[in-house]
Amino acid sequence: MRAEYAERGFVLQPGLLSIEETSVLNAEVDRILDQAFDEKRLILEKDGETVRTVLNPHLWNDVFADFVRHPDLLSAVEDLLGEQVYAWQMGVNCKAALNGDVWFWHQDYPGYLHDDHIPESRMVNVLIYLDDVNEFSGPLMLVPGSHKVTEAATDPSNEGTSYTFRYASRDLIEAEVKRAGITAPTGEAGTAILMDVNLLHGSTANLSPWPRRLITLTYNAMSNKGTRPSVRPAHIVPDDRDCEALQPLSADVLSPTRTYSISGDPDEQARPLWADVDLSALTHNLESLKARAGRPVKMIVPVKANAYGHGIVEVGRHLEQTGVDGLATANIDDAIQIRKAGINLPILMYGGQLPGGNATLLAHDLTPSVYSDEGLTALAALAERHDHKISVHVKVDAGLGRLGVRLDETAAFVRRLLSLPGLELEGLYTHIPFGDPSGADWSQRRLSAFVDLVAEVEAEHDIRIPFAQGAASSVMSHDFPDSLNTISPGHLLYGLSPVEGLLAASQNFRKAMTGLRARLIHIGDRKQGDDLAGTNSDGLDADATTGVVLLGMDNGYMPAAAGQTGQVLCRGQRCPVLAVSCEYTVIDLSGVADAALGDEVTIIGDDGDQSISVEDVALAQGAPSAAYWMVGLKNVPLRYRN
Repeated sequence: MRAEYAERGFVLQPGLLSIEETSVLNAEVDRILDQAFDEKRLILEKDGETVRTVLNPHLWNDVFADFVRHPDLLSAVEDLLGEQVYAWQMGVNCKAALNGDVWFWHQDYPGYLHDDHIPESRMVNVLIYLDDVNEFSGPLMLVPGSHKVTEAATDPSNEGTSYTFRYASRDLIEAEVKRAGITAPTGEAGTAILMDVNLLHGSTANLSPWPRRLITLTYNAMSNKGTRPSVRPAHIVPDDRDCEALQPLSADVLSPTRTYSISGDPDEQARPLWADVDLSALTHNLESLKARAGRPVKMIVPVKANAYGHGIVEVGRHLEQTGVDGLATANIDDAIQIRKAGINLPILMYGGQLPGGNATLLAHDLTPSVYSDEGLTALAALAERHDHKISVHVKVDAGLGRLGVRLDETAAFVRRLLSLPGLELEGLYTHIPFGDPSGADWSQRRLSAFVDLVAEVEAEHDIRIPFAQGAASSVMSHDFPDSLNTISPGHLLYGLSPVEGLLAASQNFRKAMTGLRARLIHIGDRKQGDDLAGTNSDGLDADATTGVVLLGMDNGYMPAAAGQTGQVLCRGQRCPVLAVSCEYTVIDLSGVADAALGDEVTIIGDDGDQSISVEDVALAQGAPSAAYWMVGLKNVPLRYRN
C-alpha cells in the first residue's frame, strides 16, 4: 500500500467501513441536519438552505469524536506516516441530490502551509463514501501523481460556489491533467480513499437524484503540528498545538448497538439534561434470564412505553444484535418507528387496534394478536383478499381481566382459528403479573392452568406452538414451574424490580439506566418567606440559596407526594427539592459550598458516596413502583454506552 500511495498519491480501499457502520454515521448526520442552523457548524450552498458541509463534527458530536479513533482508520494512517497522529480537521460534504454544488480543483496543503502554518505535508486525507457513488452523483476526481508538485498558495476565491478557498491555478490543472489524466473512483458506501493532502482533486455538481455524502477527515503526524494558530476562524481550523495522539477504540466503535444521544443535539450547553443508558446491562440481564429459565427458551421482549423509558429504537437495535426472537408493544406508532429505524426483528402487537386496523399492521410486517371473533373474521378476510397466510398470536386472559380470550374458551377459539385457511397459529400467550408478594399464589395457579391449556391445544391438533409464553418478570423472579418455550421479560430486562420489596440487583440484574442528570441553569438567593412557584406553602422557612434545573412534569418528574420530600445530589451533597413546575425544578443549595452555574445535579445515580435510586424517586413522588415511574420518563436526551 505504501508504494502505491507514494507513487499515485492515493489508495482506494473498498469496504473499509461496513454498511452498518455507514448507516450509523448517516443517521448521525441526519440528526445534526435536523437541528437549528449554526453558522459555526454548517456551511450552506448558494441557495441559502441546502447544507453543503458539516464542519468538524468530531469536536462537538460523540459519534464522530469516537469515529476518528476507529482502529482501522488509525492503523492505516499510522502505517503510511510511520508515527502517531491526531485529527486535524474534518467535514462531511453532503452533495445533496440535484443540488450539491461543485468543489473546484484544489490541493489542500498549500493553504495548510500558508494559512495554518503546518510545516510539512505529513498528513493524510481519509475520504469515506457514506452513500453509493456513481458517475452521475458528483464523484471525487483525482489526478494521479499530482501530489509531487506543490503550487504556491493562490489567492482565496469562491469559484462561483458558497465556499471561499485557495483553489488551484488553471496552469497547474491543465499541466497535471495532461500528464496523468483524471480518475474518478466510484464505489459502494463504506469505500475509503486514503489521499495525500497535496493531491489535486475536485468534484462536479451532483445532478443525480441520489445524495453523495462524503466524510473528509485529515490526520496530521504528531511531529507536524502548526507552529502558531491558523489565520482562519477557530471553528474551521482549531488550534492544534495541544492535541494529543489518538488512541484506537474497540472495533465496534460504530456498531449500531453503540448508540449516542437520541436528541441529536450535540451541544449540552443548549439543553443541560440527559439520562445515561448502559446497553451492556441489557446483555447481562438477558444472560441472567436465560440462566434463570434453566432451559432453552425463546424471548419476545417488551419495548412498550418507549422501552420503559430507555428509548425504543436504540434498545430495539441492541436487542436485535443480541439475538432475541422478537419485540412486542401495543402502540402502532412505536412499532412503525422501529421499522423505520431498519430493525427487522418480528414485532408482536399486543392489541390496541380495531379489526379494521390489521391491514396497517401487515403493511409494516407486524404480527397481530387476536382475541375476539371479530378479529378472527377480519384477519381471515384480509388473508383471503391478499391470498397469503397471516401468522397470529392468540392472547389469553388467564385471570387478569383485561384483554384476551377467556382461559376456558380458548380451546374452542383455537379450533375456529385453525379452521380458517388463511390464518396460522404462531403463538399463544397470557399475562399474569403481580406487583405485591401476596399475589404470587394466584399467579402461580394461573400459570399452571395456562401451561395445561397449551398442552391440551397441542395434543388436540398434534402441533407444537412456536411461541407459547406465560412467564414475564414477576413470574420469573419467583421461579415458578414453567415448561413453556418462550418468556417475555420486561422489568427484569431493564433491571427493574417487578415485585414490591424484591430488589432486582439481588437476583443478578443490573439497571440499564445508570443516571439522570442536569446542570444548574440558575442560582439565586432567597429570603425567608419568599414564595416559590409550584408550591402551596406560605414561603421559605429560612433564607436559602436555590438552584434551578431544566427538569419538570413535562419530563415525568413530579412534585413530591404528601408527607414526602424529594432530593437530588449536587457536589456530593443531598439537596431538598423545593418546587417542581412544568419544565423546571427548584432545589435548595444551602448546604452546598461554592455551587456554580453549570454544576452537575444528579436526580438518579451516584455522586461521591451518595446515591439516589429510581426506587427512591418513585417513592418520593408516590409512583406505585420504579417501573411505573420509568415509563413516565419522557423528553429527556438519552446517552448510550456499551
